[in-house]
This record gives sequence, C-alpha cells and structure tokens, in this order.
Amino acid sequence: MRRRNITYLHCRRTVTLATILTLFLFAPGRVVASAPDIAALCDDAAFTAAQAEDVPYDILRAITRTETGRTVDGVFRPWPWAANAAGQGDWFDSAEAALRHVEGILASGRRNVDVGCFQLNHRWHADGFTSLRVMMDPEANARYAAQFLSQLYGEFGDWDAAVAAYHSRTPAYAARYMARFRDIRAALPDATPPPNTPPGRPRITGPSPLDFSARPTLANQGLGLALQRAAPLLSNIAARPLFGDRP
Repeated sequence: MRRRNITYLHCRRTVTLATILTLFLFAPGRVVASAPDIAALCDDAAFTAAQAEDVPYDILRAITRTETGRTVDGVFRPWPWAANAAGQGDWFDSAEAALRHVEGILASGRRNVDVGCFQLNHRWHADGFTSLRVMMDPEANARYAAQFLSQLYGEFGDWDAAVAAYHSRTPAYAARYMARFRDIRAALPDATPPPNTPPGRPRITGPSPLDFSARPTLANQGLGLALQRAAPLLSNIAARPLFGDRP
C-alpha cells in the first residue's frame, strides 16, 4: 500500500448540544438518557461534520446507520456506544460501558477494534486522537470519518464511489456494502438540522491513495469523553485504511 502524508487543517471548535450531552453521558452519577437522545448524538455529530467538511448530511446519516444501526423502540437508529472486534460487534447502553469494553480488548493486546458512530479502527487511527475517549466521542469520530470521505470524493469525484471505497476497495465487498447503504439512505426520514451548528471550514482537496479493507459492520450482524480534543483533530498522519483488515 502506498502511503502519503495528509495535512489536516486547524479549526476552531464550538460547543454544541451534542457535545454537552456527551459530557453528561460520561459524567459520574448521571441519569440514563433515552435511546432517541443517545442515537441523536450520531446524527448531530454527522451534521456538524457534514457542514465542516462539505460532505452531504444524508450520506453521513446513512453511513452511521449502515455501520451501527439497530432497531430501538421500532425505529432504526445509529448508536455511538458500539464496538466491533474481529467481527464480534456489541452495542452498549452507556459511554462508560463501551469504553470499559474497548479498554479490556486493548489490554488483551488486540488492536483491531472499530469504535463509535462511524466505527473507526483503533489499530490504524488511534494516533489521530488524544485518547480513546476522544476517539469514541461522536463529534470527533464523525469529523474524522467525514475527512476521509471528503478525501475519497476528491479522488473519485463521485459520492457513491467514495462511500464504496470508504468500506472496501474490493469490488465484491464494496457492492454488498453499497446495496445495504442505498437501502438505508432511501429509507431515511427527513431530518431537521440540529441547532447551534458551528460554521464550516474549507474541505480538504486533492486525491489520497487510501486503501480500505473490507470488514463486517455492526448493523450487518444483527447483534442484539470528557472531551480532550486534539487541536487539530488529525495532524500530519499517513493515509491508512479507515478500518481493520478483515474478510
């Protein structure tokens, strides 16, 4: 795999409702949030990332559901507290439970674990975050994923091709993923953009030879932070697969 350094732009972060709710969910002695509130973290983060990176909001909404979606209270929703290690996916009721689970996996010496709304792979992308908590934060997770998708759009000039490569450069895996993605995108309900969205920033331009490996998604399996944000969120890291190398 060829690798090339990518310089990511600095940005000023604005505290949003999603950020406040994330902090609340990580806080000791918190009241358990409802499933719609938790699921909304991924959509709110997707909206912020879409505005910042000039990526279509409905594409990010569909991707987070393709990656982590499950039916809760009769509604198919994304889920921020999700992890997938070597094909074994799990959803958790709280941020802390998900964090402890992933910490246990990492303590065992395994690094091939996908986390968060957009299932970023720890082996390849932990260096892009100041901590595991930040990597699992919905806004940081979504921003990172949107930057990769923006790079792929710069390479292919087509959003469908970018989404396919986001999952895999192997045609058979990409086609299977896209079939599910298109069904989910077509079924998306209309969304009202969340309030208090920070201003966007220039999108990253230019091609990047990213090599994405196929891997299962949580949604496909049917399985039943105090924010210490880095500045910039991503900085001078080599282009790497977004996901772990799995069949």
